[in-house]
Amino acid sequence: MKTSIKKKLKILFISSDTFKPFRPDVKVLFGIKLIERGHQIDWILQSGKPCIKSKMVHWHGNRVFVGRFKKAQLMIHRLTNHLFAFLNELKIFKLTGKNHYDFILVKDKYLVAVLAIFAAIIFKTKFIFWLSYPFPEAKLYKVKTRVAPYPLIYTLRGVISSFFQYRIIMKQAKHVFVQSEQMKKDIAEQGISPNKMTSIPMGVQLEKIGQSIFSNNTSKKEKRILYLGTMAKERHLEFLLKVHKKLLITVPETKLYMVGDDDDPQILPFLKKTARELCIHDSVIFTGFIPRKEAWELIKDAQVCLSPFYPTFILNSTSPTKLIEYMALAKPVVANNHPEQKLVISESKAGICTPWDEDAFAKAIQELLNNPYLAHQMGKAGRIWVQKHRSYDTLAEQVITTLQSFNE
Repeated sequence: MKTSIKKKLKILFISSDTFKPFRPDVKVLFGIKLIERGHQIDWILQSGKPCIKSKMVHWHGNRVFVGRFKKAQLMIHRLTNHLFAFLNELKIFKLTGKNHYDFILVKDKYLVAVLAIFAAIIFKTKFIFWLSYPFPEAKLYKVKTRVAPYPLIYTLRGVISSFFQYRIIMKQAKHVFVQSEQMKKDIAEQGISPNKMTSIPMGVQLEKIGQSIFSNNTSKKEKRILYLGTMAKERHLEFLLKVHKKLLITVPETKLYMVGDDDDPQILPFLKKTARELCIHDSVIFTGFIPRKEAWELIKDAQVCLSPFYPTFILNSTSPTKLIEYMALAKPVVANNHPEQKLVISESKAGICTPWDEDAFAKAIQELLNNPYLAHQMGKAGRIWVQKHRSYDTLAEQVITTLQSFNE
């Protein structure tokens, strides 16, 4: 149900996402849900594909100012693309002066956020910052764990971006949207008032995901468990392979589906090699990147879905999309005690949370595989909870309500 509001918002939105954005918190929340409610959004985004000239296009009925992009094969090309993005983002002054926006909203970009602060002051509007990930800490963490390809550059970027984020951008922002309650707590420790922040976690577009189909596969000998998401090295997904090896001792007919990949071409071969070394490769299916709708079909045919998050400061403040998608598809979940996962599963009763421990994780999966009725009830509870709390219609209303409070 769409809310009735006093005034339709007019927003200039600038994001690290490229055009066309694919992340649901941008594509769905702003690109569809806010526009459906009559709000106007102008976008400044860099092209996600080779584009020799900046241009203005229409997307979902709103204007997008698309910046140039060159296929990056060398470091010089990547630097050139950063320059193209910056030149495109300088449009912020002309657009703000001409269009009288209610808000300039910048997501996950630092230099342009500083420009937005000046534009907001000059043209007497409001600057909003949106942070989806602890980027400064992540850069420094990669240096600390010796996985940064250029340690000195990563250190400098981490220190500089941290200074800008906490001492300038968030101090000057009218309001800050963050990814989770844990991120809100972490940022508050840096001196930013909790009253200045609103957490908007990840959700699902329920009309796209459709009515869930819960399948126990009771007529099939194979029992399927599934992980959906990035295979990034810092997530330590060899953990799941070791869990699966333990599970096969008690439930030998289980197959583990690993759905996804990573930008690092070495990750998937590493995980496949680990599966061979553990002598479980015949019962593990790696799909690589597949379209989201195909991934949802695989989820529908699984009995238990898995959401492990390696316990580090960097991942503790994330809001797992996979968890909400599993629940929207009425699947019971086994997850470790990550702050948001623990909160969501505690509220929804949609699964089991365990420590980051191979034996505990395997035991929880076994419990659900051996008790289809319990798994079914958890799946139903998860779907109901998502409908109430995590549809993008619900999240859109939260964003609108927050922004509207500054226009009263």
